[in-house]
Amino acid sequence: MNNNEPSSSYSIKNVELIIDEIKEQGNLHAVLLAFKDGGIISEVGGDDRNSNQFSAMCASVLKSAEGLGQTFGEGTIGKIITELEDQSIIIVKCSEKTYLVLFFKQGTKVDFITKNLDGYIQKIITALQ
Repeated sequence: MNNNEPSSSYSIKNVELIIDEIKEQGNLHAVLLAFKDGGIISEVGGDDRNSNQFSAMCASVLKSAEGLGQTFGEGTIGKIITELEDQSIIIVKCSEKTYLVLFFKQGTKVDFITKNLDGYIQKIITALQ
């Protein structure tokens, strides 16, 4: 097993349950959890987009944002928010190795997401160990 793999299939099942709960409780279009190299850990929802290519692009955006933060003397990245015509995408760093992508849609429960996201991230990190 390489360093970018969760410790067991049990971990993946727990992560998938957490990701699904985030999607359902927040009324999100999709949720994606990936490694910082772009490898997908879990994905719930979505459409016909190329998930592997999209994940790699998000990893690149996260890496660029971290570089930008270092340039301005800020040590950590909070959230990267992208507003598209039909939806918004938020990229959130979970750990040194992982990030979470939330695809908002019309009717997404933004308050639920903002109030509970840190707790869900902690659950994900614990499940991946």
